[in-house]
Amino acid sequence: MEKIKAIIIDDEKHSRTITKELLSQSFPEIEIVGEGDNLPKAVELIYEFSPNLVFLDIEMPNYSGLQINDFIKSDRNFEIVFITAYNQFAIEALRISAFDYLLKPIQLDELEQTIIRFKEKLSKLSGQKITDKLEVLSHNLNPNVAKKLVIQTHQGIHYFEINKIYYLEASGMYTVFHLEAGQFVASKPLKDFEDILGGGFFRIHRSYIVNCSLITVFSNKEGGSVTLNNGTNLPISRNRKEEFLSFQKNQP
Repeated sequence: MEKIKAIIIDDEKHSRTITKELLSQSFPEIEIVGEGDNLPKAVELIYEFSPNLVFLDIEMPNYSGLQINDFIKSDRNFEIVFITAYNQFAIEALRISAFDYLLKPIQLDELEQTIIRFKEKLSKLSGQKITDKLEVLSHNLNPNVAKKLVIQTHQGIHYFEINKIYYLEASGMYTVFHLEAGQFVASKPLKDFEDILGGGFFRIHRSYIVNCSLITVFSNKEGGSVTLNNGTNLPISRNRKEEFLSFQKNQP
């Protein structure tokens, strides 16, 4: 198997050492080709070694890791795993922007899951634009704008505003998105989006996750249901109703 080339960029030497040791000891298929403590060094190493994987700290002196988009002038065939001690807001932004991330201090089991996800993506990387994903992430880190979700489908990568999702519907190992502009099918199961979306979305049924901000009517009839502002009526599972009502009470 061809080696996976990786670089590690973190201004904390101790953090770089931990990441390097975890990778070296547990993942022989990964070759660490360089490391550095700032963003300009990251750019230098990316152009020199063309890595497959970049472990990139967010908070560094002079330049944030998020500013890599300002330095990479062409699309590169690599994946970024952000390393962060950021708050929950930033973590949610990373998640819905389709970036992998690791929380400091890095745990081996979380690193292992990241490597597994990366290997699954490896064959698809040539079709992804790192610049587009970084623009979406920068957008999502602004608390004053509507968040965007990045979704991989058989047709390519889609970017759209979360507040324009009416609901998500399970379809086997796929998920149907019901949007203002129509429908499309994402190649992930519904459970994955339950973890990604969080916030104002709630899984009311094994087949449905709804955008709670678009609910206009809750009905107790026939076990319970909700009506969205586009007229769609969806059932609530009996074992989810009390949790749903409690969730709604706690919404701002």
